[in-house]
Amino acid sequence: MAIEFSPDFVAIVTGAASGIGEGIAADFVRAGATVIAADINPIAKPAADGGRLIPRTLDVTSEAGWTSLIDGIISEYGRLDCLVNVAGCVTVGGIEDLKLDAFDRMIDVNLRSIFISTQQAIRAMKAQDGSGSIINIASANALKAQSWTSGYAASKAAVMSLTRTSALHCAEQKYPIRINAILPGIVRTPMVEGILASAPDREVAFAELASAHPTGRLLEVSEIAAVATFLASPLASGILGAGLSVDCGMTAG
Repeated sequence: MAIEFSPDFVAIVTGAASGIGEGIAADFVRAGATVIAADINPIAKPAADGGRLIPRTLDVTSEAGWTSLIDGIISEYGRLDCLVNVAGCVTVGGIEDLKLDAFDRMIDVNLRSIFISTQQAIRAMKAQDGSGSIINIASANALKAQSWTSGYAASKAAVMSLTRTSALHCAEQKYPIRINAILPGIVRTPMVEGILASAPDREVAFAELASAHPTGRLLEVSEIAAVATFLASPLASGILGAGLSVDCGMTAG
């Protein structure tokens, strides 16, 4: 059964210029949502979006930027039904090799931005009629790290912890807000393509990445987008504080 959002459903999707964010934004639009597609990079607006994809420039690490974005959405649409935090960055490196500035950047973009956006979204959602949903894109590396993901895995494990504590807070306060996370395995995205491009041998690097999954393949963006659409829908009304692994079995063993 295809999921359809109500005609007044409004969502923010960050990292929407490419990869997982772009895929989730498109899936939400197909389900009938109005999507504020936010990214620091330019967003290509599809011709067949029915006017429901609204590009916005956003630095996800800026508290002022988040306040302005959400206040503007409430002023224009009167509500915010869903926030999907996708924007992130990765620099590979083990604990001895990773530079501190790269580690700080991953904490800033991957974790601090979600802390800010969650605070701002709760502020808006708790004051409106109906329920709200926040979906954080964490990573299978939050549960099963590789040595070369030292900083990235740490940031994503922290995202999972923040997801749980924020979900519990909303439940205890009786806010009708569900907060969950998706933990993707290795997805065929521009970020992953960048890692492959920087490898001495692309084919060897690809095989090594694929071997992290028991299925021996990489995930597609559409597989992550489908789970995000489900979590944002009433079908997931009983799910909160969860981390749903979509990883081709990467964390099963």
